[in-house]
Amino acid sequence: MIELNKLIYTYAERADIDVEDLVDLDFLQRLDFACASRLGHVIELLIRAFGLCRRHGEKTATVRIFSEAYAQNSRLPQGLCPLIAPDYRNMIDDDKLMEMMLDD
Repeated sequence: MIELNKLIYTYAERADIDVEDLVDLDFLQRLDFACASRLGHVIELLIRAFGLCRRHGEKTATVRIFSEAYAQNSRLPQGLCPLIAPDYRNMIDDDKLMEMMLDD
């Protein structure tokens, strides 16, 4: 999780977006699960989320923004977003999640 944390802060700094209130262990675990532990998917999500922040004139990233970015990146229904689902680890198998994200 240390690498994931560093990655988030690096991209946030470049985008001039505050993530201090967002990043905690729960968020890191959810982000890792949502991106199937693939850093490339994490980076894509960070770029989209921070881009949405800038487009909306927000200086602080929120779970809502990340959820919106995830829905756009994954093409999955909003209710299947591991970033906001209460029982995200049991809602869907992570291999199935990746398969759904990559399905054209």
